[in-house]
Amino acid sequence: MADSASASSTAAEAAEAAPASMGGLQVSWNVSPSADSEGVLGCSHYRRGCLVRAPCCRDFFPCRLCHDEQDRDEKSEHTIDRRAINEMVCMHCLRAGRAAPPQPVAQNCNSCNTSLAGYYCDVCHLFDDGGHSIFHSDGCGICRRGSRDEFFHCDTCGCCCATSTRASHTCFRDVTKRDCPVCLGDLHTGREQVSFLACGHGLHVGCLNALYASRATVCPLCKKSLYQADEEVTAELDAIVAARPMPQEYIDWKATILCNDCLHRCEVPWRIDGLHKCGKCGNYNTDVLKRVQPEGKGAAASVAAAGLSGAASSAAAAAASLLSGGDHASVAAIAAALGLQLEGDEEDEDDEEDEDGEEEEDDEEDGEDGEDEDDEEEEAEKDAEGGKKLEADDKDAAMQ
Repeated sequence: MADSASASSTAAEAAEAAPASMGGLQVSWNVSPSADSEGVLGCSHYRRGCLVRAPCCRDFFPCRLCHDEQDRDEKSEHTIDRRAINEMVCMHCLRAGRAAPPQPVAQNCNSCNTSLAGYYCDVCHLFDDGGHSIFHSDGCGICRRGSRDEFFHCDTCGCCCATSTRASHTCFRDVTKRDCPVCLGDLHTGREQVSFLACGHGLHVGCLNALYASRATVCPLCKKSLYQADEEVTAELDAIVAARPMPQEYIDWKATILCNDCLHRCEVPWRIDGLHKCGKCGNYNTDVLKRVQPEGKGAAASVAAAGLSGAASSAAAAAASLLSGGDHASVAAIAAALGLQLEGDEEDEDDEEDEDGEEEEDDEEDGEDGEDEDDEEEEAEKDAEGGKKLEADDKDAAMQ
């Protein structure tokens, strides 16, 4: 705890002294969390004893990555050109409170003659005191971590590859001049180690481990298998296919498939579970290009094979013909063929029932009115007949 406090106080004192000792230039630097009482200079990316001046914005930063990670607006967003760096400031002089004016980049400070890093590249202007083996690759144009004897430069791929993979190396033009397909980080200039798959595509080692952890089995770019074909796995898949025959209605269906490993196209029996085996290499890493339905065994035949009969089979066959036709069948037509009732149709039927009920009531009222009129007519006829009878009686009485 005392050592950490001492290192922090040393850093604070140096930061306060920096602007005055540099003629008003505002700089920033930090002490590594693992620093002892003497302090380890550098940043979160590299251990080094200097600040470099960015030729683009003329500000001082511990390294190029610290410069590129600065928050800027879209107009001022830029990255540093590492080869154009030509000035630095010694952190050892800053920490000691001595005058530390900008000086040409070099491995040693020209004021205190302190070595600023165990490794320095005069081309990339890379300082690193982390104890790593680093070499400058002329083919890549940048420094690579590792021993020069452990790598060879492939001109086709445009990068350095492990010497142990020379015999099995698959060339892919400018393979690292693109982003990692998993994290979208830069492959060529990034600090993370790159791994090359059997297909030739590259991605970060950490991203490849993440793919393995997620049980991914194919390359995220070309879908070729990440692993060599295993006879035990293939035999297990063969057993699954044999134990799970297709339903009777799909027994004659075919599928045109493309093998992602050997790029062979062939026609195989179609399966619902997607287990389609390549007829050339025997792998199951395939994609269905087209599903072929046998003639005369459409959906109507499938319905019959499923055991439907009578009205149900006829209705399903009618719906199947609507679905398999070239025209887009309406939902109402398909529902009508299947004898189904849509929600809207229920409301319409309720409305029709209400209307029918109202019409029946009107008919009943009309019937009652008609009966009343008939009674009145009958009474009128009776009155008329009674009147005629009275007149006839009067005539008879007069004659007598």
